[in-house]
Amino acid sequence: SLFFVVGPVNLDSILGGGSSGSGGTGLDDQAEAIEAKLAKDPRNEQLLARDVRARYSAGNAKLQTDPSTGQAAVTQDAIDEYNRAGDAWERYLRVAGAKPDPSVANLASKALTSTITTQTPVAIIDGNLKAAVNAQQIAADARPSLGAYATLAQLAYFAGDTATADSAAAKAKAQEIGR
Repeated sequence: SLFFVVGPVNLDSILGGGSSGSGGTGLDDQAEAIEAKLAKDPRNEQLLARDVRARYSAGNAKLQTDPSTGQAAVTQDAIDEYNRAGDAWERYLRVAGAKPDPSVANLASKALTSTITTQTPVAIIDGNLKAAVNAQQIAADARPSLGAYATLAQLAYFAGDTATADSAAAKAKAQEIGR
């Protein structure tokens, strides 16, 4: 499923803990502190990148794990944080210009993708999906791998961008052959 390929991972559930969906207070505080600094310095590229990371992490902390199945469910609080990560990514891109950090792009892609598997309004899903494709393209081009290009192909196909999807699928196949 798309969620397991590119979606977030709740490390608490893997390590034996459980998430009630109310976690993330420390991460929320960190994100709010970054936002306060950004209010004074809105074009600070490093703060914008940290904001993407903090919002993505806060979203992961707000996933809810079913203790009987171990399945992670995306809560509305997590979706809100992922959307904030997407907003932070867009602000970051305006400042970073032609050389955005591929690790930040990767997190943005995951955050934005996490919102498309939910009951988010279609207009928001469409925008988030296109932004996720863009972010994943940056991540895949900077760090080519079978997984990066396969994820890009999936996202681009979902977005209806067959040219990007076909190109990414070919690059994924080339990565597999090159192994």
